[in-house]
Amino acid sequence: MTDIFFDIETYSVTGKPRLDDEVIAIAYKVQSGPVEVLKSWEIGEEKAIRRFMDETLTQPYPTLIGHNVLRFDTPVLVNRAALHKIGSVEELMQQLINNPYYIDLLQVLLPTNNFWFKGLRMVDCSRRLGYEHKTCDGSEIAALYEQKEYDKISAHIIEDVEANERLYRSLRDGSFYKTVSKPI
Repeated sequence: MTDIFFDIETYSVTGKPRLDDEVIAIAYKVQSGPVEVLKSWEIGEEKAIRRFMDETLTQPYPTLIGHNVLRFDTPVLVNRAALHKIGSVEELMQQLINNPYYIDLLQVLLPTNNFWFKGLRMVDCSRRLGYEHKTCDGSEIAALYEQKEYDKISAHIIEDVEANERLYRSLRDGSFYKTVSKPI
């Protein structure tokens, strides 16, 4: 299996994440390689999605690992890829959802939090491991995009991918569970 840590950032005109939001950045890390960031402001949304699919889904037994990827990131990618006619919804569902393996860290962590989503944001989980996010909060992405603060968006998404990897590794080695005494 090939571990692929990933995250997307979207632009929402409503300020609340929606499945039809524009994908403005995709970051991923294959195994222990560097974090790659595909930036729509440089290459366009369609090309960013195509490159992500080409560079990750062709790996041997891809295992896509991220936080809330089954309920948000992947459905957004399917929706936006269909909009750009990268494939039919059925083809994209097969390519992006049915073929790769997934580890959604949010879903994995639900039992550690009495099956409550509250308190399981990536920043909360990182804090439990003793790491503080140094970049902006995800809720600031739309404003940063409007202000063309692209470096801050890039720094944030890289930090999220690295946090995903840290969290995944701590779950695998058992160290995360030592931080769990009661739900957040």
